[in-house]
Amino acid sequence: MPLLNRLITGLVAICGMSTIIGSGFCMWVFGAGWETSLSTEAKIEVSALADVGKLRLIGNLEAQQEVKEDYKENNKLGDATEDKWDSLQTNDGVKIDNLIKMYTTRKIVFTEGNEDSNSLKDGLTFYRFKRDKDLDIRTYIRENEVRGGYAFVPSDQYEAIIKSGMKFKIGLRVTMPSVGNGMAISDYLELDEKYNPDNSNNPTFSIYHNGSYVNFLDLTDSFFKFEDATPKQEDTSSDDSTSDNTTTTTSNEVVFSDYIEDFSNCKVFNFELDLQDMFSYKPGKKPNTSAKLKEIKEAITNDSSLWKINFDFVTTYVD
Repeated sequence: MPLLNRLITGLVAICGMSTIIGSGFCMWVFGAGWETSLSTEAKIEVSALADVGKLRLIGNLEAQQEVKEDYKENNKLGDATEDKWDSLQTNDGVKIDNLIKMYTTRKIVFTEGNEDSNSLKDGLTFYRFKRDKDLDIRTYIRENEVRGGYAFVPSDQYEAIIKSGMKFKIGLRVTMPSVGNGMAISDYLELDEKYNPDNSNNPTFSIYHNGSYVNFLDLTDSFFKFEDATPKQEDTSSDDSTSDNTTTTTSNEVVFSDYIEDFSNCKVFNFELDLQDMFSYKPGKKPNTSAKLKEIKEAITNDSSLWKINFDFVTTYVD
């Protein structure tokens, strides 16, 4: 799978088969009379520990779709292939790798919330970069849902391994920098307990990594609206059928031909995440005054590397 191999940052075995994807978040802070945009540039870092398909966030697929549409518009659709990935770009010259980074970026926006210190999610919103097709511009839009992503697993591999008695899993582990001096994001925000993979009450599974077992939240649980999104085949078995088998879509509108990568021989699974539901301010840290909001601004300015939330995804098979 050429694209995955181009992005590899390390090759290590975890249970023989798994893929981890990490995603960072950027920060914005707004307050009365001033505004600052601090870049802790969000990155998608792929560490291919073995090849269990491909996990693609929604933004990744949107970027592929936009580039493919531009190539079709210019009658160059044959050039929009995986083996020419490095040279692919939009009509306005944005390379596909950069477009993927733009569309998978999330920003947390801190605003001066209401005075109720118990409303710990108030004053905390999430944005992402997206193309507005009607206005033909790219801009940040408010979107609290990651809307998760898709895992594309080769069908023949999947069927053989599932028949052997193993289960396919998508896992998530969320981490935030912690230094304990009041200057890191973990001093102000906390992850809701139901998203903590170390909580035994949550749907989790473990993989062996670097000498120890690591817990991951099980995104294949129905809580995350996990579903088999593999497009179904039309029934053309009747004698009077004259058409070829045509791939239809599920409600998720997964259309293989929309993307530059070829997922046509894959099992497809998707999941959803709600960022607004995942995070809240710690007690006493909600910026319900200008002074508290300024405190957050100064902490980010002091060391922006401590203000990044990391999402580590794993796709694997477990016993």
